[in-house]
Amino acid sequence: MLDPWITARGRWKKALARRGYERAGWRAASAFHALTQREAGDIARESGRSDSLVIPNAGPPVSAPVTAARAPHLLFLSRIHPKKNLAPLIAAWRELVGAGALPEAARLTLAGWGEPGDVAALEALLRDAPPSLHFIGPCFGADKARELAEARFVVLPSLSEGLPMTLLEAWAAGTPTLQTSECNLPEGFAAGAALDCGMDQASLKAALAEALTMPDARWLDMARAAQGLASGPFSGERVAQQWGEAYARLIAAPGAVS
Repeated sequence: MLDPWITARGRWKKALARRGYERAGWRAASAFHALTQREAGDIARESGRSDSLVIPNAGPPVSAPVTAARAPHLLFLSRIHPKKNLAPLIAAWRELVGAGALPEAARLTLAGWGEPGDVAALEALLRDAPPSLHFIGPCFGADKARELAEARFVVLPSLSEGLPMTLLEAWAAGTPTLQTSECNLPEGFAAGAALDCGMDQASLKAALAEALTMPDARWLDMARAAQGLASGPFSGERVAQQWGEAYARLIAAPGAVS
Protein backbone atom coordinates (compact mmCIF):
# COMPACT_ATOMS: atom_id res chain seq x y z
CA MET A 1 0.00 0.00 0.00
CA LEU A 2 3.06 2.29 0.17
CA ASP A 3 4.22 1.61 -3.39
CA PRO A 4 4.67 4.91 -5.30
CA TRP A 5 2.12 3.89 -7.95
CA ILE A 6 -0.44 3.38 -5.17
CA THR A 7 0.43 6.41 -3.04
CA ALA A 8 0.07 8.65 -6.12
CA ARG A 9 -3.63 7.70 -6.36
CA GLY A 10 -6.24 9.32 -4.09
CA ARG A 11 -3.67 11.51 -2.40
CA TRP A 12 -6.08 13.58 -0.29
CA LYS A 13 -7.81 10.49 1.11
CA LYS A 14 -4.46 8.98 2.05
CA ALA A 15 -3.34 12.26 3.66
CA LEU A 16 -6.46 12.27 5.84
CA ALA A 17 -5.93 8.63 6.81
CA ARG A 18 -2.34 9.28 7.81
CA ARG A 19 -3.26 12.30 9.89
CA GLY A 20 -6.23 10.51 11.45
CA TYR A 21 -4.77 7.12 12.43
CA GLU A 22 -2.05 5.62 10.23
CA ARG A 23 0.95 7.48 11.64
CA ALA A 24 -0.09 6.57 15.19
CA GLY A 25 -0.17 2.93 14.19
CA TRP A 26 3.23 3.20 12.56
CA ARG A 27 4.72 4.66 15.75
CA ALA A 28 3.16 2.00 17.97
CA ALA A 29 4.14 -1.01 15.86
CA SER A 30 6.89 -3.25 17.24
CA ALA A 31 7.93 -4.01 13.68
CA PHE A 32 7.03 -3.54 10.04
CA HIS A 33 6.79 -6.55 7.75
CA ALA A 34 7.88 -6.11 4.14
CA LEU A 35 7.51 -8.82 1.53
CA THR A 36 10.48 -7.57 -0.50
CA GLN A 37 13.52 -5.32 -0.14
CA ARG A 38 11.80 -2.80 -2.38
CA GLU A 39 8.75 -2.76 -0.13
CA ALA A 40 11.04 -2.19 2.84
CA GLY A 41 12.37 0.85 1.00
CA ASP A 42 8.82 2.12 0.41
CA ILE A 43 8.06 1.71 4.13
CA ALA A 44 11.21 3.60 5.10
CA ARG A 45 10.43 6.44 2.70
CA GLU A 46 6.84 6.87 3.85
CA SER A 47 7.12 6.11 7.58
CA GLY A 48 10.68 7.06 8.41
CA ARG A 49 11.32 3.59 9.88
CA SER A 50 14.05 1.41 8.42
CA ASP A 51 13.65 -1.62 10.70
CA SER A 52 11.35 -3.73 8.52
CA LEU A 53 11.41 -7.51 8.60
CA VAL A 54 11.81 -8.67 5.00
CA ILE A 55 10.13 -12.06 4.71
CA PRO A 56 8.38 -13.14 1.48
CA ASN A 57 5.12 -14.96 1.17
CA ALA A 58 5.53 -18.68 0.68
CA GLY A 59 4.51 -20.30 -2.58
CA PRO A 60 2.70 -23.63 -2.93
CA PRO A 61 4.52 -26.95 -2.83
CA VAL A 62 6.50 -27.83 -5.92
CA SER A 63 4.75 -30.09 -8.42
CA ALA A 64 6.38 -33.01 -10.20
CA PRO A 65 9.74 -32.17 -11.84
CA VAL A 66 9.46 -30.88 -15.40
CA THR A 67 11.06 -33.29 -17.85
CA ALA A 68 9.68 -32.21 -21.23
CA ALA A 69 9.13 -28.93 -23.03
CA ARG A 70 5.61 -27.56 -23.40
CA ALA A 71 3.53 -26.24 -26.26
CA PRO A 72 3.87 -22.51 -27.09
CA HIS A 73 1.10 -21.39 -24.73
CA LEU A 74 1.36 -18.24 -22.63
CA LEU A 75 -0.82 -17.46 -19.62
CA PHE A 76 -1.74 -14.22 -17.87
CA LEU A 77 -3.36 -15.06 -14.54
CA SER A 78 -4.16 -12.20 -12.19
CA ARG A 79 -6.69 -9.58 -11.17
CA ILE A 80 -8.01 -7.52 -14.06
CA HIS A 81 -6.90 -3.99 -13.19
CA PRO A 82 -5.22 -1.06 -15.01
CA LYS A 83 -1.94 -1.64 -13.15
CA LYS A 84 -1.64 -5.08 -14.73
CA ASN A 85 -0.88 -3.28 -18.01
CA LEU A 86 -2.79 -5.57 -20.36
CA ALA A 87 -3.29 -3.10 -23.22
CA PRO A 88 0.33 -3.20 -24.52
CA LEU A 89 0.43 -6.98 -24.02
CA ILE A 90 -2.63 -7.41 -26.22
CA ALA A 91 -1.28 -4.96 -28.79
CA ALA A 92 2.06 -6.78 -28.91
CA TRP A 93 0.33 -10.13 -29.44
CA ARG A 94 -1.80 -8.69 -32.26
CA GLU A 95 1.32 -7.31 -33.93
CA LEU A 96 3.13 -10.65 -33.76
CA VAL A 97 0.12 -12.50 -35.14
CA GLY A 98 -0.25 -9.97 -37.95
CA ALA A 99 3.41 -10.39 -38.87
CA GLY A 100 3.18 -14.18 -38.86
CA ALA A 101 5.99 -14.22 -36.30
CA LEU A 102 4.60 -16.84 -33.88
CA PRO A 103 4.67 -20.64 -33.94
CA GLU A 104 1.56 -22.15 -35.49
CA ALA A 105 0.11 -23.41 -32.20
CA ALA A 106 0.92 -20.29 -30.17
CA ARG A 107 -1.80 -18.93 -27.93
CA LEU A 108 -2.19 -16.38 -25.17
CA THR A 109 -4.80 -17.04 -22.49
CA LEU A 110 -5.94 -14.26 -20.18
CA ALA A 111 -7.49 -15.42 -16.91
CA GLY A 112 -8.65 -13.35 -13.98
CA TRP A 113 -11.34 -11.41 -12.20
CA GLY A 114 -11.88 -7.74 -11.44
CA GLU A 115 -14.28 -4.85 -11.07
CA PRO A 116 -17.01 -4.90 -13.75
CA GLY A 117 -15.69 -1.73 -15.35
CA ASP A 118 -12.15 -3.10 -15.63
CA VAL A 119 -13.40 -6.39 -17.09
CA ALA A 120 -15.56 -4.48 -19.60
CA ALA A 121 -12.53 -2.42 -20.65
CA LEU A 122 -10.55 -5.62 -21.24
CA GLU A 123 -13.35 -7.16 -23.28
CA ALA A 124 -13.44 -4.01 -25.41
CA LEU A 125 -9.71 -4.40 -26.10
CA LEU A 126 -10.36 -7.97 -27.20
CA ARG A 127 -12.99 -7.18 -29.83
CA ASP A 128 -11.89 -8.75 -33.12
CA ALA A 129 -8.98 -10.43 -31.34
CA PRO A 130 -7.21 -13.23 -33.24
CA PRO A 131 -8.34 -16.76 -32.32
CA SER A 132 -5.06 -17.37 -30.51
CA LEU A 133 -5.92 -14.71 -27.90
CA HIS A 134 -8.80 -15.27 -25.52
CA PHE A 135 -10.12 -14.32 -22.08
CA ILE A 136 -11.49 -17.13 -19.93
CA GLY A 137 -12.52 -15.14 -16.85
CA PRO A 138 -11.88 -16.26 -13.26
CA CYS A 139 -9.80 -19.41 -12.87
CA PHE A 140 -9.42 -21.29 -9.59
CA GLY A 141 -8.65 -24.69 -8.10
CA ALA A 142 -8.08 -27.52 -10.54
CA ASP A 143 -8.65 -25.25 -13.55
CA LYS A 144 -5.91 -22.88 -12.39
CA ALA A 145 -3.53 -25.76 -11.67
CA ARG A 146 -4.10 -27.13 -15.17
CA GLU A 147 -3.52 -23.76 -16.85
CA LEU A 148 -0.28 -23.26 -14.92
CA ALA A 149 0.96 -26.77 -15.68
CA GLU A 150 0.27 -26.41 -19.41
CA ALA A 151 1.73 -22.93 -19.89
CA ARG A 152 5.18 -22.49 -21.34
CA PHE A 153 5.42 -19.10 -19.63
CA VAL A 154 3.28 -17.01 -17.30
CA VAL A 155 3.37 -13.34 -18.29
CA LEU A 156 2.76 -10.48 -15.85
CA PRO A 157 3.55 -7.07 -17.40
CA SER A 158 2.54 -5.11 -14.28
CA LEU A 159 3.18 -1.45 -13.56
CA SER A 160 2.97 -2.08 -9.80
CA GLU A 161 2.96 -5.12 -7.52
CA GLY A 162 3.73 -6.11 -3.95
CA LEU A 163 4.80 -9.72 -4.22
CA PRO A 164 2.67 -11.39 -6.92
CA MET A 165 1.60 -14.86 -5.83
CA THR A 166 0.92 -15.78 -9.46
CA LEU A 167 4.66 -15.88 -10.11
CA LEU A 168 5.32 -18.09 -7.08
CA GLU A 169 2.55 -20.43 -8.21
CA ALA A 170 4.02 -20.51 -11.71
CA TRP A 171 7.50 -21.36 -10.43
CA ALA A 172 6.13 -24.17 -8.25
CA ALA A 173 4.49 -25.60 -11.39
CA GLY A 174 7.81 -25.44 -13.25
CA THR A 175 6.62 -22.55 -15.40
CA PRO A 176 9.12 -19.75 -16.11
CA THR A 177 7.84 -16.19 -16.17
CA LEU A 178 7.86 -13.04 -18.24
CA GLN A 179 7.71 -10.22 -15.70
CA THR A 180 8.59 -6.58 -15.13
CA SER A 181 10.94 -5.12 -12.56
CA GLU A 182 7.83 -3.80 -10.80
CA CYS A 183 6.89 -7.37 -9.89
CA ASN A 184 9.59 -7.08 -7.22
CA LEU A 185 10.94 -10.60 -7.66
CA PRO A 186 14.47 -10.01 -8.98
CA GLU A 187 15.29 -13.51 -7.73
CA GLY A 188 13.61 -14.79 -10.89
CA PHE A 189 16.04 -12.93 -13.14
CA ALA A 190 19.06 -13.83 -11.02
CA ALA A 191 18.21 -17.55 -11.01
CA GLY A 192 17.39 -17.72 -14.71
CA ALA A 193 13.70 -18.48 -14.07
CA ALA A 194 12.35 -15.26 -15.59
CA LEU A 195 12.78 -12.87 -18.50
CA ASP A 196 12.22 -9.12 -18.23
CA CYS A 197 9.31 -8.37 -20.56
CA GLY A 198 9.28 -4.60 -20.02
CA MET A 199 6.11 -2.54 -19.92
CA ASP A 200 5.64 -1.14 -23.41
CA GLN A 201 4.45 -2.76 -26.60
CA ALA A 202 7.88 -2.98 -28.22
CA SER A 203 9.58 -4.68 -25.28
CA LEU A 204 6.65 -7.03 -24.76
CA LYS A 205 6.68 -7.98 -28.42
CA ALA A 206 10.38 -8.88 -28.22
CA ALA A 207 9.92 -10.86 -25.00
CA LEU A 208 6.93 -12.80 -26.34
CA ALA A 209 8.80 -13.71 -29.49
CA GLU A 210 11.85 -14.82 -27.51
CA ALA A 211 9.77 -16.92 -25.13
CA LEU A 212 7.88 -18.75 -27.86
CA THR A 213 10.88 -19.46 -30.09
CA MET A 214 13.28 -20.42 -27.29
CA PRO A 215 15.10 -23.76 -27.75
CA ASP A 216 13.62 -26.50 -25.60
CA ALA A 217 16.89 -27.10 -23.76
CA ARG A 218 17.05 -23.50 -22.59
CA TRP A 219 13.38 -23.56 -21.58
CA LEU A 220 13.95 -26.70 -19.50
CA ASP A 221 16.83 -24.98 -17.72
CA MET A 222 14.48 -22.11 -16.88
CA ALA A 223 11.76 -24.49 -15.68
CA ARG A 224 14.21 -26.23 -13.35
CA ALA A 225 15.44 -22.88 -12.05
CA ALA A 226 11.83 -21.89 -11.36
CA GLN A 227 11.22 -25.00 -9.29
CA GLY A 228 14.51 -24.40 -7.49
CA LEU A 229 13.21 -21.04 -6.29
CA ALA A 230 9.89 -22.57 -5.27
CA SER A 231 11.58 -25.31 -3.24
CA GLY A 232 14.19 -22.94 -1.81
CA PRO A 233 13.75 -19.31 -0.75
CA PHE A 234 9.99 -19.27 -1.37
CA SER A 235 9.15 -22.64 0.19
CA GLY A 236 6.82 -22.90 3.15
CA GLU A 237 9.59 -24.44 5.23
CA ARG A 238 12.07 -21.64 4.57
CA VAL A 239 9.53 -18.88 5.18
CA ALA A 240 8.28 -20.52 8.39
CA GLN A 241 11.86 -20.69 9.64
CA GLN A 242 12.32 -16.97 9.00
CA TRP A 243 9.15 -16.14 10.91
CA GLY A 244 10.18 -18.33 13.83
CA GLU A 245 13.51 -16.57 14.06
CA ALA A 246 11.87 -13.14 13.82
CA TYR A 247 9.39 -13.87 16.62
CA ALA A 248 12.18 -15.24 18.80
CA ARG A 249 14.16 -12.01 18.38
CA LEU A 250 11.10 -9.88 19.09
CA ILE A 251 10.30 -11.81 22.28
CA ALA A 252 13.91 -11.58 23.44
CA ALA A 253 14.34 -7.88 22.65
CA PRO A 254 11.09 -6.05 21.73
CA GLY A 255 11.70 -3.36 19.15
CA ALA A 256 14.98 -4.86 17.92
CA VAL A 257 13.98 -7.40 15.28
CA SER A 258 15.74 -6.22 12.13
